[in-house]
Amino acid sequence: TGVLTAMVAGFVVAPRVTAASGGAPRPAPEFTSGPMALIGGIMPLVVAFGWALFDIPSIQQVMVSSLAVLDRDVGTVHMRIAQRLGGCVLGAAIGLSMILIGVDDFPMWLAVFGGGLFVLSGLHQGGGRYAYVGTQGGIALIMTMVTGRGPPAVILPIIDRLGGMVFGV
Repeated sequence: TGVLTAMVAGFVVAPRVTAASGGAPRPAPEFTSGPMALIGGIMPLVVAFGWALFDIPSIQQVMVSSLAVLDRDVGTVHMRIAQRLGGCVLGAAIGLSMILIGVDDFPMWLAVFGGGLFVLSGLHQGGGRYAYVGTQGGIALIMTMVTGRGPPAVILPIIDRLGGMVFGV
């Protein structure tokens, strides 16, 4: 579904040049080549085999995280990895600290959750080099604190999801 959506979006958004508008026909798009394209193509297989061999928890998070950091530029990949890990640690630290100290009162849980998202969204919306830390921190906070209709009752599924996210990176 994601690939089909991306393809349709590419056709809709891509500028069209036609002979009627006086332009030359558009050449075929160039596809990413090189090591990152190879890694991006092989990574789903590696993750699937790793999951089958080692029973890795939260395979979805591993897959998403491993592909989300890829880019043509290796420097960008390194920056995304560092920021994704930093965001995971920041968001998870906020959520896990509230769980570990035993916040099970819904209004308190809601205040911490909303306040954490507010701060992390401010980092995200502030732009700059570290905006992605706020984005990823918000995702990790949501994954940590939202497991049902209120404060989490057990911590193991949370650890599995966070482990999957970090393992993928």
